[in-house]
Amino acid sequence: MKEQVIILADSDRSKRWDANQKITTSLSNKLGCEAAIKWKIDRILIHYLTSNLDDTKRFAIENLERILNNSDYQKVVSSELIKRLIVNLSEDSEIRDQSKTLLHRIIINHFGKIFIDSIDSGISEFSIIMDLIELLQYSLETEENDVVIQEEGYSLLKSYLHSTDYRIKNQAMRVLENRINIRTSGIFSSIDIISQLLDLLTDNNCSNSAQRVLIVIGKSGLLPKIIQISRQNHESLPRQKLSCLIYETIASNDFSELIEIDVLTEIFEFLSDDDFQTKYCAADSLIRFLYICNNSERKKRILLQKLTDLNINRQITILLSSDNLDVFNYGLRIFKQLIRMFGKDTIVSSEIVNTLIHGCLHDSADIRYNAFKMIEDLEILPDIVVNYLCRLGLDENQQDRVADKLAAMIFGYKQIPILDLIDNFGVSLTANEKIKFEQLKQKIADQLKIMDGPDEQGLNRFSL
Repeated sequence: MKEQVIILADSDRSKRWDANQKITTSLSNKLGCEAAIKWKIDRILIHYLTSNLDDTKRFAIENLERILNNSDYQKVVSSELIKRLIVNLSEDSEIRDQSKTLLHRIIINHFGKIFIDSIDSGISEFSIIMDLIELLQYSLETEENDVVIQEEGYSLLKSYLHSTDYRIKNQAMRVLENRINIRTSGIFSSIDIISQLLDLLTDNNCSNSAQRVLIVIGKSGLLPKIIQISRQNHESLPRQKLSCLIYETIASNDFSELIEIDVLTEIFEFLSDDDFQTKYCAADSLIRFLYICNNSERKKRILLQKLTDLNINRQITILLSSDNLDVFNYGLRIFKQLIRMFGKDTIVSSEIVNTLIHGCLHDSADIRYNAFKMIEDLEILPDIVVNYLCRLGLDENQQDRVADKLAAMIFGYKQIPILDLIDNFGVSLTANEKIKFEQLKQKIADQLKIMDGPDEQGLNRFSL
């Protein structure tokens, strides 16, 4: 058999072909393969992997496969074999596919450690690196319980994130996205890897892949770490990206981890952002967070203290003061959920009530309706609403809107003495304020005439 193996390097193709046929016959059973190993024929075949002849390379790979099929992998697999197969990944031919297939077989037979150790960090050829990343994934999957292989494999993947070719970075991140879990997340808790991924959020060619990996890392329990690093080292990071990252990960994180690093503080900052997408993600994150905490009295107690520290009433007021209907409605959703969780007595404040009353005068019909409906749901006393509107109506710039709203209340709430409440407001006004108040009353009377007011007596009370 040894003579036939030597012929594989002959320049005569027909001789090479004939030798391969005889070797194939000899290696068709276990005894033949054991004899080949005994006579170190496998070493000769490994040497042939560097041949300039494609036939010789192909014959070498095929016969090495036969030996592996019929013998102990431990006797054949070596760093030298793997390194030469890796070099052949640069071939743009059948040799590349055969080399890759054989490497895959070696890896899934639990030789991932030798494979990883055999990878030259100096390899720069694009096609080889892309194949290596794919093979690394097989190694990480096969040796899932081997801590050393996991750490070394992920370390190699992380090194590819520094490549100048965005395709290599994206390929490495695809593997990271698929393989990161709670058991492996600790490998990614270092500042350098998270910082690198945060940097890639600003790279148009890699931002989507980086965000997906960060979401997976965040879901494994490291969201607070990501936020901490972003605050310290990435002040220029697009806030929309981080806000969306929090939104995507918050439902999968443990409550104690989130509360520990003040994820809520970050959410509240984003609620005040000028960018609508950033604001929406933050609002959705907060709503999700409230739902998560609602299933435990302990969580609710901790949350309420945190919300109090962060001045939740002020945050709600900011949202309810928005001219944007979506932002306003987000504020209402958060407000309603907080009331369901903690009750009106704990959450409702005069600041929020006044903001809702002010919303009743908004240009947007939807905001006006939603604000007034919320006031009704809260069962706010009519005198509070009337007093606030009348006080607002002393501003001549606001009188038309206030008059419209108060006239609508008089017309719509006949069972409530709105007229008396308006009169009561004017009792303690200064002389100058009373002049403006009389102007407001006249505008209310004019509006009631248009609306076909309830009775003549009511109109006379407002006539000048």
